Amino acid sequence: MSELKKVLGYKCGDFETDKGEKVHFTHCYVCYPREDVTGLVVDIFKCNDDTVLKDINVGDYVRAFFNEKRKCVMLVTEEPTEQDLLEFGEAVDADIDEVSE
Repeated sequence: MSELKKVLGYKCGDFETDKGEKVHFTHCYVCYPREDVTGLVVDIFKCNDDTVLKDINVGDYVRAFFNEKRKCVMLVTEEPTEQDLLEFGEAVDADIDEVSE
């Protein structure tokens, strides 16, 4: 099963707690295949800070790394293999010569 995640979107913002404290947040929305699920799992990664999203674009396939508090500290883009694409339900180009043989 693929270790990659596909970036669906992200959101950065601020809110104020009931105690009046200002909190900044960065969320990354991803999907990925999982054996016990038909289709794809959709998840929200709470990121350590905005820099985690530097050079990351919607639609990128990424490998995610987390700290001990389960916050995403790094996303690394990676080119998916044909097997990865199949697991994500993406179309894979077939070599017409191979199909006709």
